[in-house]
Amino acid sequence: MSKLVMIIDDSATVRKIVEVSLRREGIDYVSYP
Repeated sequence: MSKLVMIIDDSATVRKIVEVSLRREGIDYVSYP
């Protein structure tokens, strides 16, 4: 079963840091400002 995380944060910097971390771990994500 694959993992999917939703990232919701006002800060584009925070979203980008979390996206990079999740990508490295092979976890799928969707991101919204």
